[in-house]
Order: sequence, then structure tokens, then C-alpha cells
Amino acid sequence: MCMMKRRLTGLVMTTVVVMVVGCESGKMPEDRLTIEPYGKTDMHRYYKPMYQEALAHDMSLADCHFFPHTVKLNKLGIRRLERMGPILEKYGGTVRYETYSRDGDFVLDRLTSIERYLADAGMDKKMATVRAALSGGRGLSASDAIRAQENFYNSTLGEDEGGAPGVAEGR
Repeated sequence: MCMMKRRLTGLVMTTVVVMVVGCESGKMPEDRLTIEPYGKTDMHRYYKPMYQEALAHDMSLADCHFFPHTVKLNKLGIRRLERMGPILEKYGGTVRYETYSRDGDFVLDRLTSIERYLADAGMDKKMATVRAALSGGRGLSASDAIRAQENFYNSTLGEDEGGAPGVAEGR
């Protein structure tokens, strides 16, 4: 009986320790969709200029910059437009919205959302235009993009899984 009591006590103590150590003691953020994705590091000073150069080259937004199924910009979209602002003010340009959505009214509403944000930020309409288009920049050649897509589909939808190589369902 004493041996069984020791084992039970040990089991209870182990469970309590695992629960205390394994559970997060910090409070979860209230709105996980709008929290800052990264903290600043020593390397941040190197990444910011690279990001700005890439942003000036690309000038695009995508579906990930909006709350899902809405026309409202999320924190990521707002930050991206804030970073584009000085570039657009100085050099002007076209903000491209890239989407797979085929709903024309929805796409127009999102374009209006982007235009409204830029106008509210004081952007001159002559300096910045907004349109639905592929993201800017050189990117891949068409043949490289096709080859990359085929490689992706071949690696994820092989014949063993019922998909023909190079063909994704629903596309």
C-alpha cells in the first residue's frame, strides 16, 4: 500500500510540474491579427534599406494585406502602404493589387480601399495610381514560372495521391 501511495504521489507531482512548466504564463494578445510580427533586432538596420529598395521596385499589395473576405486593410497592409508613402510622394508610381479573386466588384472595392487609405494619408492622386495588376519588378520569366509551378505540383500532387503531375485540382 505504501508503494502504491508513493507512485500515485509521484504521478500527481509530475503532472503538476508538467502543467506549470508546460503552460504559457503570459497573457495572449487580444487581437492576434494585428500584432507586430517581429521585434527589432541588431540586424534590423540592414534589412530596412533592403526592404525599402524591394518595395520601391515591387509596389504591390495582395490578398494577405486585407482581412479575409473583407475590403478592410489589415495591419500588414497598413504598414506596407505606410512604407510605400515616402516613395510614392518622392517618385510617384503605381500601386498594384494582385489577387486571384474573379469577383470584379470585390476587387474594385479593395482598390477603392487602397485609394482611400492613400488619400487619407495625404497622398496626391497625381503621384500615385492604384490598379489591379501583377506585382511589379522583374520577377521570373514566364518559362521559369511555369517550370517552378510544375515542380511544385509534381512534388505535392504526385500520381500516388490521385493527381496528374503538373495539374492542380480546381485550376
